[in-house]
Amino acid sequence: MSIELPENQIFTLAPGAQALSSAAATICERCCKLLPDLSTVTILLPYMQAASQLQQLLLSEAEKLGHQALLLPTILPLQQFASERAETSELRVLSEQERLLVLVNELRHHRTLYGSGSPWLLAENLLQLFDELTMNQVSLPDTIDEFTAQLSKAYQVSTDHLALQREARLVLTLWQAWQEHLGNEQAIDCTQHLLYQLSSSLENIPDNAILFVLGIYDISTAEQQWLLKLSKLCELQVLRPGLATANQVLPEPGLFENDSPVNDGYTAFLDACYNWQQNPLKQRIAEFKQQHHSSPAADRLHILGVSDFEQQAQAVALFIRAALADGSQRIGIVCEDRLLARRLRALLERSNIHLHDAVGWALSTTYAASVLESWLECIELDFPHQAVLELLKSPLLVASEDDELLKLIYRFEQDIVLHENIGSGLQRYKKAIEYRSRRFEHWSDSTRAALLELVQDLGETAAGMQQYPASDFKLAAALSELIKSMRQLQRTEFLQTDPAADQILQVLETLHQSASRQSITVTWSEFRNVIKRNMEAEYFQSDQSGFRQVVLLNLQQSGLQNFDALVVAAADEHHLPGDLGHLPFFNHSVRRALDLPDRNRQLRIKEKLFRALLESSQSTLLTWQKESKGEPVAASHWLTALSVFHQQAYNNDLEPIALKQWLQNSALLPSKSDDDVPANPEAQPTPGIGPVKPPTRLTVSAHQRLIDCPYRFYIYDILQLKPLDEIRETLQKSDYGNLVHRCLEAFHIGIDRFPGPFTEKLDEEHRTVAIHSLEKISQYVFRKDVEDNFQHRAWLQRWLEFMPFYIDWQIEHGNNWQIIAGEKRSDFDLESQLNIRGRIDRVERSGKRINLIDYKTGNTPGNDEIESGEEVQLVSYSFLLEHVSSVQYLGIDGRYGVNDKSIVSDDELRELQQSIKERLINLMQRIRDNEPMPAHGDEKTCSFCDAAGICRRAVWK
Repeated sequence: MSIELPENQIFTLAPGAQALSSAAATICERCCKLLPDLSTVTILLPYMQAASQLQQLLLSEAEKLGHQALLLPTILPLQQFASERAETSELRVLSEQERLLVLVNELRHHRTLYGSGSPWLLAENLLQLFDELTMNQVSLPDTIDEFTAQLSKAYQVSTDHLALQREARLVLTLWQAWQEHLGNEQAIDCTQHLLYQLSSSLENIPDNAILFVLGIYDISTAEQQWLLKLSKLCELQVLRPGLATANQVLPEPGLFENDSPVNDGYTAFLDACYNWQQNPLKQRIAEFKQQHHSSPAADRLHILGVSDFEQQAQAVALFIRAALADGSQRIGIVCEDRLLARRLRALLERSNIHLHDAVGWALSTTYAASVLESWLECIELDFPHQAVLELLKSPLLVASEDDELLKLIYRFEQDIVLHENIGSGLQRYKKAIEYRSRRFEHWSDSTRAALLELVQDLGETAAGMQQYPASDFKLAAALSELIKSMRQLQRTEFLQTDPAADQILQVLETLHQSASRQSITVTWSEFRNVIKRNMEAEYFQSDQSGFRQVVLLNLQQSGLQNFDALVVAAADEHHLPGDLGHLPFFNHSVRRALDLPDRNRQLRIKEKLFRALLESSQSTLLTWQKESKGEPVAASHWLTALSVFHQQAYNNDLEPIALKQWLQNSALLPSKSDDDVPANPEAQPTPGIGPVKPPTRLTVSAHQRLIDCPYRFYIYDILQLKPLDEIRETLQKSDYGNLVHRCLEAFHIGIDRFPGPFTEKLDEEHRTVAIHSLEKISQYVFRKDVEDNFQHRAWLQRWLEFMPFYIDWQIEHGNNWQIIAGEKRSDFDLESQLNIRGRIDRVERSGKRINLIDYKTGNTPGNDEIESGEEVQLVSYSFLLEHVSSVQYLGIDGRYGVNDKSIVSDDELRELQQSIKERLINLMQRIRDNEPMPAHGDEKTCSFCDAAGICRRAVWK
């Protein structure tokens, strides 16, 4: 519905980047008699992101007119203007949360209307429809038959159509039930309250008020009617940006029909690109080239398609760094992909570039929300260790200076969770604490008592909530207990130290107030979903500071902005135009018949915003990712139109050559001085040892790490960083190998308090007895893991099935070799400054010959890897003992049988020993001399490296 104002109240601004300055000039010109006092002027904006720029431009325009100071006008959104001037409603206003709860209750009373679907999702969809009906002043018929007939005509189907009848009955029944409930409660919802505020505000408009409506695209029928009435009460002007020619693709919706003329070549280029409904592409290209022999967009617009997510983030970051080095003072990033936005922020902050995020983050993504989620998991799953540790370690709950508590938490994690391998259960934690305190003398009574008290406190805090996961319950009661339990977790000032956490508490309090007015029963799953919906609906902005050179926006917030440089990131079809809003009820034809907004309207609005964005900067980069998870990604058709048109017209697809070169080598990035742009943080890491003391002792495993990747050696063995241990909820391949090692040690050598060793002669006569003995030992070794997880029986069964093959191999092998030691620890001084140490799985003797065996339950390196010097672990074991004649890997993987082919002996072993020793001595000297330790980045080593998050191979590779 379009409502026209008188022509003298509508002003067309300059297009593109000049729109806001043109608005400031127009406002000062229309109010020149008031200058320098514009305090009686009000400017209505769709979003407040452009407010500060507009204020600066008004000051500049006032200076041009001879005024050195200026009393600024009031700048605010339309709805806030109405709210501040409206009378207080006598009716109670339902909050967003309360009206959802009310409608869910109504749906439960009409369950036959929607079957087995979720009443929560349906209620959200219905409220969206009800808001559209209210704001667009649409009245529904009183009877089902009338409404069915109206929809039948719009759908162009028979009134007997079952789906049509179901939709009509559902919508009208719930609409009438909703209105009846509000009437009975003498209440209005937030949308009806807005209508009341619009109407009421008209009575409180000062006679001397001057209003400017600037750049508002998306406006409802009710708001348009309000503006029309407002124009008769005060001086009202609509300022609309000039965007397109009379041949524009799609008309502006509502008040803002626009036919401003083209005023430069770049605007003409955009108009020709997007004029696809008027003339064929070839004709438009020919006509445009005839008027513009050289491209007006070549130096102003760039389009870059990248291969992956990381490369897109790198490209944007490099473009921004270059723009800053070039002197840009205001840079915009428009990005509808929040994951990419997070990565961009991280990359820029690594380069000491801080941005202002005008969008904010969903409250559910904050650290404080993760604390709430952990607490709910504790209640639901009987305190799983991950959730417990997340709570105990949270800086929101534990003060960093509380050393005693931090030490206690460390004991709980290391001794109870990891060493005792307790995954969940308050009672299991308590039993493990008692058991461990009896086993170890260094565990004092005070430690045991403190840990028991810590666990007991968690149980008592959760006591009020633990009844809810098992059965249905009142929502208000559960929310009250949740808030109470969270406050009982307090160890410092609870969540008040974190603004996001404070906001979470406010959301829960508001939700509790809403639930208290409604008697609604929920399941635990519904309870979790209610909290999740509220956390995702609220947004948190961590950056409340002032001006930033780089600002992050979404498409809607970009209106009226101008930038020195601009990036439109994630310009693929999924994000631009992206999801145009889910319309659960009625198709386009029905919505047009009912005067409701449809997807075409949303598309027109987004296209206008995008078109204005392209003209808001003299340097614009559009990026998109060509592929995701192995599937091709379609570029936005708005972007494709630009690229194809320019390619056909000028044999150039607008790809930024310089930026592609920077991606290959960021050292080429221009800068005014060495200090303007930080050093490239995406380079291949090649640190030296620096002031860190070089190691004097190396394990055999560390030696292998040094050969695999010097950077990995640097992280693990120089800096002595290592990933946190994790509780093994399920056995991994390495755990299985350790258990098999224990079984063989107990079988051949013996371990205190374990069954074994096998003392009979190992031959064919005693084969069966040997198998039974090894089986008994294995059952004992695996027993705890099998108790914790039934699935672990598969690992035990795998080993049991392999045992006969191992015993057969041992009978044959034992004819020549006698086992003399197992799990033998030893060391060797390679030079005066370096000692090598390790643990040998098995030592054997045959006459004067000594053989070392290293068990392998996984992949067994071949002789070619050993002889080439890439696999040094096996030969390194030979350093640890004198007179070693041979070393070998013994593969005992049940899938492939016994593999004893990786053997190095005699002269070959001595040659390898000498060359490996010399190389290691040389490498260690280079390390002491602070030579670089580069990350190799080879696929095999990186596939299992825990330092990948520090190395960031995916970035520099």
